[in-house]
Amino acid sequence: MRKLLFLIFGVVVLAACIEDEEFVGTTEPCLVFSSDSVNFDTLIAGQRSVTSSFWVFNPTDKNLRILNVQCLSSVEGVFRANVDGTYLEGGLATDFELRAKDSLCVFVDAYPPKKDVDVPVSYEGDLLFNMEGGAYQKVHLLVSGQDVIVLKGVVVNSDTVLSGKRPYHVKDSLVVAEGAVLTIEPGVQFYLSSESSIHVYGTLCAEGTLHEPIVFRGDRFDDMFKNQPYDRISGQWGGIRFYEESYENVLYYVDIHSGIYGIQCDSSDVARKKLKLENSIVHNTVGDVLRLVACTTVIGNTQLTNAGGNCVTVRGGNHQFIHTTIGQFYPFSAERGNALNFANFEGENRYPLERLSFINSIITGYAYDEIMGASSERYKDDAFNYSFTNCLLNTPQYESEFVINCVWDSQESVVYGADNFSPAFDNDKLIYTFGLSSESLAIGAGDVSVSMSSYPQDRNGVARNGESDLGCYEFVEKLEDLDKEDNADNI
Repeated sequence: MRKLLFLIFGVVVLAACIEDEEFVGTTEPCLVFSSDSVNFDTLIAGQRSVTSSFWVFNPTDKNLRILNVQCLSSVEGVFRANVDGTYLEGGLATDFELRAKDSLCVFVDAYPPKKDVDVPVSYEGDLLFNMEGGAYQKVHLLVSGQDVIVLKGVVVNSDTVLSGKRPYHVKDSLVVAEGAVLTIEPGVQFYLSSESSIHVYGTLCAEGTLHEPIVFRGDRFDDMFKNQPYDRISGQWGGIRFYEESYENVLYYVDIHSGIYGIQCDSSDVARKKLKLENSIVHNTVGDVLRLVACTTVIGNTQLTNAGGNCVTVRGGNHQFIHTTIGQFYPFSAERGNALNFANFEGENRYPLERLSFINSIITGYAYDEIMGASSERYKDDAFNYSFTNCLLNTPQYESEFVINCVWDSQESVVYGADNFSPAFDNDKLIYTFGLSSESLAIGAGDVSVSMSSYPQDRNGVARNGESDLGCYEFVEKLEDLDKEDNADNI
């Protein structure tokens, strides 16, 4: 009798298990996806993307059977997928079982082919989930492929012009030899690999426009983390270095970002102009954003921001900064340097500072004191000439004949540091915008006569009429009001 009871119990349990393992079809869509689309944005044509993933959930109390999953696209082979460890051979895989309250993980990548055209080519596709019972659901796939001109180990030995028809993918350092002039036309974009830099022994003339800037950036288009593209992570490529032999370089409407360093100017004859940098952005570097050693430069209407080193390092020379925004808000290290660090020496090297002039500029950051200057204790007669005129300065207030009509960015101010700028920094997405806040002391603090004679429009093309604001961006009230309205609509 006891054996019979065990046998009956076993049959009941087995029957229950069989019932639990029953998989059914459905005529109604019931799957839930963690994302209803996968967008790879624009990639370099002929290169495979990194793998993206999403989840497929079964929220019901029934075990579901998926007859097949199809990968359909406008051009065969652009997308490929793996569902729960099964590769979609030829774009198709069959017989998937998804238990109640369980999930599947799907992996997808993209490969936009080369088309030998100047503009990006878009491709679309769908991952189609066909259920037993007739229901089907899909996840949309999108990618664009941009053909590029590959530069590997290129040395420019004679005068050369690079057009803006399609981007340049620099896989090894691009070198401009002494005596040669490399001219870059408006709108050119450079995608540089992690091993790449721009080395200039001759002359670089990169003259973009407001609507067609010239861009130097890394060649990775994927995300390090969600909402954090590699393009916003510092150290993606080297930087631009102007060597001793290099003079008369011009960078106009240039965007240089996310390198190991930004721009470095080596020691040279201060009687000749090394660099003119205007209407540009140099942003987000592991080392210095701008390093100037014993040379002559003119910097105007330019944003120099966020460095693991110093935003601006000056060691001697002759330099003029007008309407510059220098902001030290580097997010990746608490050991970051200063917004401005200047001296007339470095180690045992003597670098007389003939002139360092800041006019109508902003110099600020997170720290209590963002401006550090030092003159040589050993060579007291070496030149150490600097001045700040009509500037917003984040340094303890002091009186000096070299500080004229300045306002002080301190914790006692109405706004301080990052609060001078609007919209507010998005540290999660690593988005930093340096337009002025309506409460910043930089508004109306500039010398109008200097603005009208040098930069009557700000870096964004906004006219400096009437009052002159400090830095490279004028305060635009309508834009701030519009931003507030947009935020209100999103609440």
